Amino acid sequence: MTPLVRRSPAPAPRPPEGTITTMTDHSGTGSASVLELLGTRIAGVRHQDLTHHGHTVFHTALVDTVGVAYAGSAAEGSRLTRAAAGPLSPGPSLVLGTADRVSALDAGLLNGVSAHALDYDDTNAIMGGHPSAVLIPAALALAEEQGSSAGQVAEAYAAGYEAVIRISRAVGTSHWDKGWHSTPTLGVLGAAATGARLLGLSPQRCATALAIAASSAAGLQANIGTMVKPLHVGRAVREGLFAARLAAQGCTANPRALEEPRGFLDLYSGPGRYELAAAVPGAGDSTLEINRCSNTVKEHECCGSTHSALEAAIALHRKRRFAPEDVERIDIVVDRRCLPHTDRPVLPEPLAGKFSLQYVVARALLEGGIDSAHFEDEAYLSPRIRQLMNRTRVSVAAASWSGDVRVPAEVTVFTVTGGVLRHMAEDSPVGRTEVLHPPHLWEKFSQCVGRVVGQADVSRVVSVLERFADFADVRDATRVLEVCRPTERGRPGSPAAGRGRS
Repeated sequence: MTPLVRRSPAPAPRPPEGTITTMTDHSGTGSASVLELLGTRIAGVRHQDLTHHGHTVFHTALVDTVGVAYAGSAAEGSRLTRAAAGPLSPGPSLVLGTADRVSALDAGLLNGVSAHALDYDDTNAIMGGHPSAVLIPAALALAEEQGSSAGQVAEAYAAGYEAVIRISRAVGTSHWDKGWHSTPTLGVLGAAATGARLLGLSPQRCATALAIAASSAAGLQANIGTMVKPLHVGRAVREGLFAARLAAQGCTANPRALEEPRGFLDLYSGPGRYELAAAVPGAGDSTLEINRCSNTVKEHECCGSTHSALEAAIALHRKRRFAPEDVERIDIVVDRRCLPHTDRPVLPEPLAGKFSLQYVVARALLEGGIDSAHFEDEAYLSPRIRQLMNRTRVSVAAASWSGDVRVPAEVTVFTVTGGVLRHMAEDSPVGRTEVLHPPHLWEKFSQCVGRVVGQADVSRVVSVLERFADFADVRDATRVLEVCRPTERGRPGSPAAGRGRS
């Protein structure tokens, strides 16, 4: 993906719907830094700036992220994170999938881990990662502490989205190519922007929050396929919110932490490997990123870079029912952007299967798809699946395929009798309407929440999120989201009675 700098004529005196005011230099040098420009942008986001498109992006992100966080709260990595965190500070912020309320920072950590635990959360092609697993937990946790409205949560998400997408445009693919896990390394800046907007910080202090967060950017691709990957996200949420709080208290940071030598861009992308201007709107470009960009809601509970190959294998399964002994070889051809993190012919643990082209394609060819059980316990050791994985070859397409949302993949099965079956999936971009209004969003949400609560409670949670925009205090919404585990007091799946927390 090539970062673009959008430039258009100077804005009219009365900006149209979905725009914000121009930016101001706070440095005193006569030349504002990138973070100062972004800080003014973030501080100026208002609920009314979001167009219908922007509101839809936010609401879809909210529904999808809360759903996958409910399901992810039961994952082993989420449980271990909570156990390792020790005694948690009591507070007003809900731990999704439970009835427990803790401090905003602790809720941000735990809900960030849960939202990414299953790798089922939304993705963004510009970021090359998962924006909402960071931004939604950050916004909800701090909004509960502040008593913010649903409209202010939408503002905060838009502000975080602005920071993430703008900086993603600047780093392009170089950041990922160096081995960084983009979701936390870029997401921590988004969480800081989200927190800064909810705290109502000045433009200068918004810039400071981003500069502080830049020193907390962390996450290695080497840990993809383990429980540390969702931990990256939880820590990004916590550190981003902490950065915003530090800025609110008057903590100082270098406003040029992004572009200075030995700053974020030099270290995380490399000198000469980023486009600084792409992080800053051009003259007259006051359109918020949330009003022109979209996220992709996942249909499969595994790495998005495997989805096209997985769907190609599902299509082949529909044409023919395969047995391991029928298959001589499987060839998978993918775009270079899908590798190397998904080329995993050997799996050391169950979670690694979510990031293995060989594994998900083998599962789909034999069983017609994947489900959560395929990434649990000893499912990854199945002899039938391993037979096919051992006969699978992964290669890069000769030319880079292009796609606005997803890149295509081709799966070819060579049978022992000399037959050849081939299918290419996603050879054209997904339609804009389908991305903005995912047809299976609520079905996915209900299925995810249903892993934790009973069907009656699923309907109750759906009702709250359908009318989320109506809540003047987000805490009134999250009270309805409280649930008891079967091991807690009260009826499984019901709100915890008598806890007296708000």
